[in-house]
Amino acid sequence: MRKAAFVVQPGIYNLGRGNPFGFKLGRRKNVEPPIDLTRPIIKGPGKSFSTERTITVEINDKYWNIPTIIGGKQVSSREAIDYAKKTGKHVGIFDTEREALKAAVERSKRIGRLRKNLSK
Repeated sequence: MRKAAFVVQPGIYNLGRGNPFGFKLGRRKNVEPPIDLTRPIIKGPGKSFSTERTITVEINDKYWNIPTIIGGKQVSSREAIDYAKKTGKHVGIFDTEREALKAAVERSKRIGRLRKNLSK
């Protein structure tokens, strides 16, 4: 099993046309918020841990990475989608599925490096 601070759950959730989350899409190609180092750590097997896990959701021909750890607890995909609709929180918006998944993996690596450096 891969040790990561962020695990991308397989699958794309196509929520259809429109903008059901009510997010402002803007003109930037890809949007990613900064990493929040104050999130609680959820211990995994061995020395692994998570502070973010996401699902990728297709909305209005864009691919959104949304968190599935909310308030320090792992939630279902449906709960994560409902929370994103309610709050507008996401960890990235991308033009393609490939870009979204690649960004999720890269973000995971960055979080792991940052968290590792903080613990030294």
